[in-house]
Amino acid sequence: MSDTYRRLTDVLSGWSKVASPEITPEMEIDAGLDIDSLTRLELCLALKKEFQQPIDDDQVFAATTVSDLLNLLSTPE
Repeated sequence: MSDTYRRLTDVLSGWSKVASPEITPEMEIDAGLDIDSLTRLELCLALKKEFQQPIDDDQVFAATTVSDLLNLLSTPE
């Protein structure tokens, strides 16, 4: 497990009812993690703070799975 993936699942678990070890790359953000649009906006701010990098809000909203978010965080600007 990469450091980026671990940090991402830690942030996601803070905004969902799913514990970090139970989060999988295939898990859907909306249905699997029960994260709605308002929570997703707060999640975006939390990701920017955790990863200290610019993150496009639109790309966070377009992401459907945990893997999509991981790819977003792993892609250099």
